[in-house]
Amino acid sequence: MRQRHLASLAIATALGAGLPAPASAVADSATLYVNPVTGCTDTGSGSQIAPFCTLQAAVDAAQPGQTVQVATAKYNEQVTLSHSGEPGKPITVRGGTIRNGLKSLPIVGVNPGGTSPDHGFVLNGVHDVTITGFGIGGALGSVQLADTQRVTLEGNMMGGGAASVPQTVHVGGTARATTISRNIITGSARTSIAVDAGVTGTVLTTNAVDNRAGGGGIQVADAPGTVITSNTVSSVCGPAIGLLGDSSKAVVENNVLATTVDTSRNAPACAPEQSTVKLSVSAASVPGTIADYNLAEPLVPNAPVYNWAGSSYTTTTDFTKAVPQQGAHDITADAHLSGIPETGLTIGSNSPAIDSADADAPGELSTDLYGYQRIDDPYVANTGTGSGIYDRGAFEYTTSSRFISVDCQPRKIPAGASTAVSIRDQETWSPVVSYTLDFGDGTPTVTTTELAVQHTYQSAGSYQLTVVATEQNGDTTTSSGTMEVVPPAPLVPKLTSSPNGLPLGYDFSAFGTTSAWSLTGFTIDFGDGGGPQATNVFGDSSHSYANEGDYTVTLTATDAGGRSETTSQLLHVAYPAGS
Repeated sequence: MRQRHLASLAIATALGAGLPAPASAVADSATLYVNPVTGCTDTGSGSQIAPFCTLQAAVDAAQPGQTVQVATAKYNEQVTLSHSGEPGKPITVRGGTIRNGLKSLPIVGVNPGGTSPDHGFVLNGVHDVTITGFGIGGALGSVQLADTQRVTLEGNMMGGGAASVPQTVHVGGTARATTISRNIITGSARTSIAVDAGVTGTVLTTNAVDNRAGGGGIQVADAPGTVITSNTVSSVCGPAIGLLGDSSKAVVENNVLATTVDTSRNAPACAPEQSTVKLSVSAASVPGTIADYNLAEPLVPNAPVYNWAGSSYTTTTDFTKAVPQQGAHDITADAHLSGIPETGLTIGSNSPAIDSADADAPGELSTDLYGYQRIDDPYVANTGTGSGIYDRGAFEYTTSSRFISVDCQPRKIPAGASTAVSIRDQETWSPVVSYTLDFGDGTPTVTTTELAVQHTYQSAGSYQLTVVATEQNGDTTTSSGTMEVVPPAPLVPKLTSSPNGLPLGYDFSAFGTTSAWSLTGFTIDFGDGGGPQATNVFGDSSHSYANEGDYTVTLTATDAGGRSETTSQLLHVAYPAGS
């Protein structure tokens, strides 16, 4: 059972150089396309045939209800949105899918080896806009929102910038009804997400925030009513979540607050004014605020975990005794959240976050950061509450990332021959409803509950097989394999033999036997009256003769085309000289 991984945001170098070619389709008026390839133009209509070259040109042309579909490429530009959508008809700026990793996302606001723009996206005074599926950088931060309404940032990977950068994502002015969800935010900013005075109705949910460079995670200052739910936040020299000024009537639930730095070897060098607590709530932010079902891990043993209205507490027990109306279901423990180079945050199978959340907390989503469904781990007691069984934090520990593989035997066949397609599924505790097989040759897909099916390929070529496992909770896992259909070539068996040290004993090998198609079996006749006998799958066998003498040994090889060829050798069997 594989674990959830948070991919680190090496935006400047991770994206490959290749760009997909535009499809030759008629433009859809509901969709504008961006793809910086030959034939693109910023003065056209944004069709698939003649897409926009830059994001800026596309968003300048976008109207309510339209989607700006952006191809995977590097866009060294600051994209400033000046057009708004309408309630129920947002402008959607869409890239790739975060589940597929950074290399599948368009990269905005990064110039490797050069000067990057200040921000990736800037939204000022606009409303009803969604930005999803991008890798976003910027010299001064990734995204800046001011005086916006009903703006959603979802499914992006954001980060970069020096430690002097104030924040990676900034929500300011009189922004209202902002939703920041299912994003991965890393980097060196002093604060990863900042919500400033005058902002109302902000929901921060199911984000993974990894600030390893000495900054804080989520900071809300004089912004009452902010909802902070099911985020996984790692911070070192700053609160994982901080409510400053008057940020009253907030909700802080189901968050995992921890540290990815190995403090036993890399003690943090925090400035005296920097806090190492995980949850900090000012006195003015206490009225009406709910904090519960959070999992907090101390930075170092006996370090304060909470600062509530100016008082610090080392454990949940101490906190709830002093503030009985808060943190009744909080946990202070090792979150089993570790930092791994190139992959980021990983939650282990023994994390107390599993099956312990409030499923009905405000802002809680039915799926995790990667879109995986919630699932009950049968090996963990359910200690949460609400209408479902959810994990705390941004990631559901689930077998949705189960390991499956698909294979063919034989793998190389002639046209018109059949192969056995087999599925290997190592998971046992999350039942699969079905497996769907795409054989890659244009024939209809097959949906089955069996782990093996037969398929016949009619034409020569290399085919990619794909299997999709669908679980009871609706999650899917995909794996691929390769099948070769090749023209004929001679089947040429080869037989070698050598004494094996036993009395009149010999080892035989078919190594070196060749065919264009997979070898499916071997038999060997040792020439002493026993008749043909099957070898192992590699054509290897051993035999001890009863008597000295000369024996004709015959090897028969069979391939996936049904052909059989033989080769023979005369073997002189004798005891070694002097024995």
